[in-house]
Amino acid sequence: MITTELITDKIAAHIRAESAHPVANASPFEFWRALSRTIVELMADNWNQSTHVQLDGRRAHYLSAEFLVGRALLNNLVNLGLYEVVRDAVSQMGYELSELEEQEIDPGLGNGGLGRLAACFLDSSATHNLPVTGYGILYRYGLFKQTIEDGFQKEYPDAWKEREYPFIIRRDQEKVLIHYKDIDVYAVPYDMPISGYETKNINTLRLWAAEPAEEFDFNLFNSQRFDDAVIERNRVNDIFRVLYPNDTSYDGKVLRVRQQYFFVSASLQTIVRQHVEKHGTDFSTFADENVIQLNDTHPVIAIPELMRLLTEVYTVDWAAAWSITRKTFAYTNHTVMAEALEKWDIGIFQFLFPWIYAITERIHHQFCEEMRSRGMNDEKIRYMHRSGMARSVWPGSRCTDHSLSMAWPRCTPKFSSRIPWLISMRSGLRNSGTKRTE
Repeated sequence: MITTELITDKIAAHIRAESAHPVANASPFEFWRALSRTIVELMADNWNQSTHVQLDGRRAHYLSAEFLVGRALLNNLVNLGLYEVVRDAVSQMGYELSELEEQEIDPGLGNGGLGRLAACFLDSSATHNLPVTGYGILYRYGLFKQTIEDGFQKEYPDAWKEREYPFIIRRDQEKVLIHYKDIDVYAVPYDMPISGYETKNINTLRLWAAEPAEEFDFNLFNSQRFDDAVIERNRVNDIFRVLYPNDTSYDGKVLRVRQQYFFVSASLQTIVRQHVEKHGTDFSTFADENVIQLNDTHPVIAIPELMRLLTEVYTVDWAAAWSITRKTFAYTNHTVMAEALEKWDIGIFQFLFPWIYAITERIHHQFCEEMRSRGMNDEKIRYMHRSGMARSVWPGSRCTDHSLSMAWPRCTPKFSSRIPWLISMRSGLRNSGTKRTE
């Protein structure tokens, strides 16, 4: 049983361990951090148990560019039924819980409805004891602070990670290597527990941070070329520095695509590795045990990336790999406007990962042949490509739904084959104002 005495003892222990002074000398932030550490400690056993149980059954993986999760302390206290006992415990130690809650800065992991939808989906899944893991990016500056100066809006970085955030746990042993044509980087996972309301089930939100494969060029540094010595580290840090980097320039578009591939590849490598640890290289049950939900267009590069992992890393036959892929993915659409779908210049893919572009081209030609075999003429296929979709299509999912329609038909492979969602790399980014390339 969790008592006020247990809470006060654990808070005091965390303050001594992390701040090296007694409770009476702790600042409000230090006290909040110790309280948050205490809550994570109390969740640890159920979190670990939930993770192991979920590895043995069918699971869902939710890939999203943003998760607007909000403050974790209050949410976890309510979900775990600890609000009253913690309120009384901190009161005995001279603090008001409502004041401590204000010490927490909202994690800068999202900035709009897309991120809030993703966060609510994870909360709901945990509450209903559904085995769902979220995957995203640990942004350094995910949100921005807004002020009005001389009558105009000004945006500033929201430095939410200046001080340690106790609700994310680094997992060094599970980092993976991400390969681009021009650079290699490590993706290091940070896990956040997602508690359900009045349940012992605790799901996971896995957030990826980028680290360079080589720290810096020691010879350049010794030659006093200090800026040159850390160029690669700065390029790597750019990958997870901000949510939705400015894409008005070519370099900005390249960074967007690099960022999306980064967290998608890291997530898929993890999912596939977990399957291999359980079944070896037999992927016949992969789609039966894993469903990967793509939240909007940002992670759709996951489809050719899974094909790459299956065919090139694990030497699965193309036809078998494609069958697995189509049964694994589902896609959430957030707009009915074709011009709002993300579209990328082919040259960006050829620059960053030509192997992914080659797989995408093969998927495109395969899809066109499939449509022709179903009696669709070339004019109709071109009409389906009316938004510049001339080079790449994403028919590789079992199900498509819309975020605004709660009455959407239950998706089946047959349904999705009739209405495949198409994303193109050929034209400029959505809302960028660039002229489409035909």
